[in-house]
Amino acid sequence: MSRPATIVTIAIATIATGCEQRRLAASGDVQADYAEERTSVVGTDSGGTSIRGSTDPLTGGACIVVGDDCVAPEAAGTFCERDGGPYDIIVVDGEVVGVICYPPAADGETTVVEGDGDVVVPQNENNTTVTFEEATNGIPIEGDLVIDGNNVAVYGNGVDETVIKGNVVLDGNNVRLRGLTIDGNLSVPRNSLAMVFVKVTGDVLISGNNNVFTGSDVFGDLTITGNNTVLVQNRVQGAFEISGTTGICTDNAAFTDANDDGVIDATEIGDDLVCGG
Repeated sequence: MSRPATIVTIAIATIATGCEQRRLAASGDVQADYAEERTSVVGTDSGGTSIRGSTDPLTGGACIVVGDDCVAPEAAGTFCERDGGPYDIIVVDGEVVGVICYPPAADGETTVVEGDGDVVVPQNENNTTVTFEEATNGIPIEGDLVIDGNNVAVYGNGVDETVIKGNVVLDGNNVRLRGLTIDGNLSVPRNSLAMVFVKVTGDVLISGNNNVFTGSDVFGDLTITGNNTVLVQNRVQGAFEISGTTGICTDNAAFTDANDDGVIDATEIGDDLVCGG
């Protein structure tokens, strides 16, 4: 069965007065600057409609309108060992199923990638947050990248802006990878890792357990041999194979880049992907 091609952004917001809760619309771009500390939401509302957007930081008891609901999750859990920075909320049928936090600069070492793209991203330092200067946008960072450190967050400037031209291996614990293109393959052999809003021109192999792969596009094959992977709102052109125990899996679709331009048009999106497992 063919699925709707459009992603609906929530566009209803009301500001309550007195003691009522302040309700925010997720109407902004999910790829905001790291320093803005915005909150993004991705997934489906209670009616099964795809949503993707962002709000200002949730403060003072504010909540995000998701269909008929208003969600206000705490920045807590596996991926929120250090709070205070931006974070992503994953929702399924209007219910929060995961929160991915990106540590603030003040809570550990922050490495800013700058210059003309001829840089070295630190690969084995714990508790590091890696960001990218605007001057690097569109300039490929050449070479393979293996992230060995623990609690590392790599926060790119967006798909097709921050580009790693090579293969990427996430070989540390609790690594987060967000907002970038991998012009190569992505391997995920470890557990409890999160990949959000990434584009992979090659293949993705997730062999570890309890990982998150959300809001991303895979132009090659997506193969999952690990258990309990959260798969929400991804698009895959190649084979989609899950042999491990299926975790949360919804709102994923096949696509065909018919004109081979590296951009997924609405007319190129096909059927829903069946998770199985």
